[in-house]
Amino acid sequence: MGARLVLKLWEYNFTPFGPLRYAGSYGTKAFLNFYVGRRMKSITHPEELTEIKAYLHQIFLRPASGEYALNTLLSPGSWAKNPLIHRLPALDVPVSFYYGARDWMDPVPAMFLIEQKLLAASGDRAKLYFIDDADHHLYLDNPVDMVFKIVLHIFGEERAGEYKGSKVGQGEA
Repeated sequence: MGARLVLKLWEYNFTPFGPLRYAGSYGTKAFLNFYVGRRMKSITHPEELTEIKAYLHQIFLRPASGEYALNTLLSPGSWAKNPLIHRLPALDVPVSFYYGARDWMDPVPAMFLIEQKLLAASGDRAKLYFIDDADHHLYLDNPVDMVFKIVLHIFGEERAGEYKGSKVGQGEA
């Protein structure tokens, strides 16, 4: 009966953020203390934690928007309705996959596509990168390494080294 309820709620675009809106400001703040502490462990600077919580607080309290895409793209349990693994091979463009070193997402399908040369963009045009000291939120957990690896894939080692060198000189890496 519980599973049927979850499926029905999913069909009607119910998202997990809905109850937070009904919980109001106090409930959302309590949830954020738990969520940020558990899912964004690499953020330890107090000011940065405060800013992240304020940002997410505003997202959770405003009317739903992009979160409805979850119900369109994913089946209950966060399984893709139309997995990219079946569609990516047709693209003839450079492809790069980025995962946090401690990401909950499984990189095996990306590895499979690259190793089996199933992408039209095989060879040097298809790469898999792991972002050091990052969970799923690469842009928050380690933005310097993420940008470094994007620059590396697009422009090559020399430009990536220039980027990393400029960040190291500023004490950011």
